[in-house]
Amino acid sequence: MDIVFQPNRGSLFAIEVGYFDTVIEIKEKIFKRRGIPVSDQILVFNGAVLRDDLNVHDSDILDRSRIHLRLPSGGGGDEENDILRLRVKMPPPRRTEIAVEMDSKETVHRLKEKIQEAEGIPAARIVIQVKGIELCDQKTLQESEISEKTEMDVKLR
Repeated sequence: MDIVFQPNRGSLFAIEVGYFDTVIEIKEKIFKRRGIPVSDQILVFNGAVLRDDLNVHDSDILDRSRIHLRLPSGGGGDEENDILRLRVKMPPPRRTEIAVEMDSKETVHRLKEKIQEAEGIPAARIVIQVKGIELCDQKTLQESEISEKTEMDVKLR
């Protein structure tokens, strides 16, 4: 059966689980699929935290049930988790990519300002796209679901 996970950061995703899988086995599947360490995962179903030794059979979890996946906020003293090392594809005739380091709480507009600092292109002329969709200046990188693996393209107005 498939279970839908709703993380407190990022978008919904589904994982196939077995009827007799334990919560710890489900967490291991999340780790394999999404790279989230098992120790960072807290699974909540119907308002209750799921114990690691509980199995699907002994719970009310059904096919397509939605489980909340609580992840650390990054405020636990490990600020490095919020730093993103991004690679941004530049339009010709410039070099193909530039590397930019940013906090996930910074805005898309701040990313444009960093590109302006590095490349001398006015921020007002820069359009940043992910999969052909323009990112909103006021949103943070976290809200825009930008990760280090995200491919971003720069276009000019």
